[in-house]
Amino acid sequence: MTPIEPRLAAALSGRYRIERELGAGGMATVYLAHDEKHDRKVAIKVLKPELAAVLGAERFVVEIKTTASLQHPHILPLFDSGTADGFLFYVMPYIQGETIREKLNRETQFGVEEAVRIAREVADALDYAHRNGVIHRDIKPENILLHDGRAMVMDFGIALAVSAAAGGRMTETGLSLGTPHYMSPEQATAEKEITPRSDVYSIASVLYEMLAGQPPHVGGAAQQVIMRIITEDARPVSDFRRNVPPNVVAALARALEKLPADRFESAKAFGDALGNATFAVSGAQGSFAGGATRRRAWYASPIPYALGLAAAIAIVAWQATRGATSPALPVRFVVRPPPDGLGADRRYSTSISADGRRIAFIARVGNSRRIHVQDLGSLEAQPVAGTEEAMYFALSPDGRELVFQLPADGVRRVAIEGGAVTNVALPEGLAKLQGSGVTWSGQTVVVSLSGLGIILVPATGGPARRVEVTKDGKPCGCVRRTMLSPDGKFLLLAGPSAYAVPIEGGEVQDLGVAAETIVGIQGELLLYVTADGKLMAAPIDLRTLKVGTPTSIETRLITGSNAALAANGTLVMLTGASATQLQLVDEHGNGTPIGAQTSATASIMFPRFSPDGTRIAVSSTERADVGSAIAIIDIASGTMMRLTTDVQSDRPEWSPDGRRVIFRRLFDNNRREEIWWQPFDRSAEAEVLQRQTGNEQRSEGLLSPDGKWLLYRTLSARTGRDIWYRAMSGDTTSKPFEATPFDELMPRFSPDGRWVAYTSIESGAAEVFVRPFPGPGGRTQISAGGGTEPVWAPDGRRIFYISGSDLMSASLTTGSALAVASRERLFKADNIPGNIHANYDVAKDGRHFLMVRSVGNQSDLTVVLHWLEDAKRRVAR
Repeated sequence: MTPIEPRLAAALSGRYRIERELGAGGMATVYLAHDEKHDRKVAIKVLKPELAAVLGAERFVVEIKTTASLQHPHILPLFDSGTADGFLFYVMPYIQGETIREKLNRETQFGVEEAVRIAREVADALDYAHRNGVIHRDIKPENILLHDGRAMVMDFGIALAVSAAAGGRMTETGLSLGTPHYMSPEQATAEKEITPRSDVYSIASVLYEMLAGQPPHVGGAAQQVIMRIITEDARPVSDFRRNVPPNVVAALARALEKLPADRFESAKAFGDALGNATFAVSGAQGSFAGGATRRRAWYASPIPYALGLAAAIAIVAWQATRGATSPALPVRFVVRPPPDGLGADRRYSTSISADGRRIAFIARVGNSRRIHVQDLGSLEAQPVAGTEEAMYFALSPDGRELVFQLPADGVRRVAIEGGAVTNVALPEGLAKLQGSGVTWSGQTVVVSLSGLGIILVPATGGPARRVEVTKDGKPCGCVRRTMLSPDGKFLLLAGPSAYAVPIEGGEVQDLGVAAETIVGIQGELLLYVTADGKLMAAPIDLRTLKVGTPTSIETRLITGSNAALAANGTLVMLTGASATQLQLVDEHGNGTPIGAQTSATASIMFPRFSPDGTRIAVSSTERADVGSAIAIIDIASGTMMRLTTDVQSDRPEWSPDGRRVIFRRLFDNNRREEIWWQPFDRSAEAEVLQRQTGNEQRSEGLLSPDGKWLLYRTLSARTGRDIWYRAMSGDTTSKPFEATPFDELMPRFSPDGRWVAYTSIESGAAEVFVRPFPGPGGRTQISAGGGTEPVWAPDGRRIFYISGSDLMSASLTTGSALAVASRERLFKADNIPGNIHANYDVAKDGRHFLMVRSVGNQSDLTVVLHWLEDAKRRVAR
């Protein structure tokens, strides 16, 4: 339980039994509870303490009672409300489903018929409430639940109850009512009288986003969105979705009118128009025509004037900094991330437009991670829809578009100011492989595929082509976040050195400096980030590629991150500390540290319990000279002993008897991968289990519970990631277990050895499957809506997996066949993703988990104006 839950549980004892937290929003935290009196599951929303401290409890209860009488098939009813030990709460049915927001996060857009049906159901609920004197005031995708595809409006009247109870003192809470993207113009300008036509505007905005993939008005900051709601006309939804029926386009036009009097007179009229194929707006396009007159009227309001003035001041200040002609000193400032913070991962990415005006980064929004873009003249970042699972990304030079890689699911492209997410066409067989970086160099999108080479995609259209990269005649594992040189003649790569390769491909040229990632070449300087978080600059001769003495310019970059430099010399980077900690996590998501947190220049990954539960094997990156190594943690004493010491080793697994640890070993600058094992107490030397054959790498392996079989994953240029197996004695010929043109990875034996769970991206998204081992037999899909990192429960009756940021549990029925009986979300994992290998384990009791979490992070998004000018002055020539 979180710290607040015990007191809450005690306060509600006898009425409701709190089971776990379901989620948290701006005003309240939601808990799953058991209604003791009626023997049923309920959802209890508890207002945030800072809000409850300002609200008058009695007034709140009085106001909220007005909504309890609402009974409608598309309104989530209110069971109960009250106060308990200072908490303000209200109780609703617990219904399994997802909100419109959650579905938009996953799919970006709805089908046209589905979106219109949902909007009509909500409009029907709104009309009923309006006729009973209740205005919702906060209609948004987060407040509309989809239960078996049917819309259920939540929090009906809560915004009014909170506002009335606060008595105009909402500013004291630091919270605000209403979400900018769905506010009506009269809400945005703080009009005192709000009518039902405000709800009509809001549900029209939600429908618009379901169809277009974005709200009617977007911007880099809340103030910018509000100003556009007040002063700008929304584009016709048909600009984004051509197959939207004309009557729906017309109905949205009228519902989004600036003046309430110009909208539909009721929610029912709006719903009827959506269902009437003959409906049309008189005049050209409703609110999309004749808007100039209305905009002039709205400019009389002091609020849009103030917003416009602030924007003008920011523009003037920006122009002043760009217009300086004398050498300028670097100007540093930190960009404030969204409230939930920067997105933590093993690797951090940033990007910046060529003119230095727009930056991009990953940040958290609740349980999801999205790419955000922010104009440097703005105070807030704008999330980009459809980028929830992005790993690597890049802004176009003009800052108008993004390209991004998904885990083992290709490359996407999206226009930031509006438009659907589209696939970037890659050569056949390569679209579904795990990527290792993407950059946008001039008119070329450069896609990196680790040891499988580079793909060059013309940004303006045309066929993509693959570039093979080798070192000593073997595929080079240095292909990571590759970019073109300024003259377009060669590609820059890194890891563990900086390399260059001709644009046609072939053998790399070692540039002679240790580099983790490349920032680029500007002003005859090679810019790169080292493994210990230093941003270096070194002179480079573009004709000979000879690199001079490097100089350390920045020293506090987050380990594993990159920096980005605009053509005008503005730098953006992630600075601070990124410490991780191994935790034992209970079934509610609460973690207890195991040992001390790592330093900012080290990390622990891939923890595995020994069979007897007394030890933990991990990958540790404490020694920069070796890279990752295998270490053994004794749980009782808390000590950690290094197992491997000579070359890079990672991804440990225990032998069934608990005497040995199996691990991946890397040689020749990561160009050779093999599977080895060694006694955990170093009583004998390490021995090879499976050697690399040709260019086909052996990436990680594990033994069956009876010790008779070795199951391992491979990586080849022909079929990507596959799963193979062989006997440990007798005929040890390797055989394919799951080998297709798509990636299969993260295999795990069931406790009885009869089944193997693994992740496959054959369906277009990562999902968890199970097949009988060694076969024959078909596969069973375990996850739904995305799944990765499968781990079996010790009793074999459940499979845990990660979906988004949640730890899920799938209950199984076994026998001659295997099937999924149910799926359940356990808690928000907050675990650093394993990407291609499970980064958590389950204890013998099946109720506790080993997880690697970010702790004590003090990461900043730092921007430096005139950085390049300063770097040129400081570099030794």
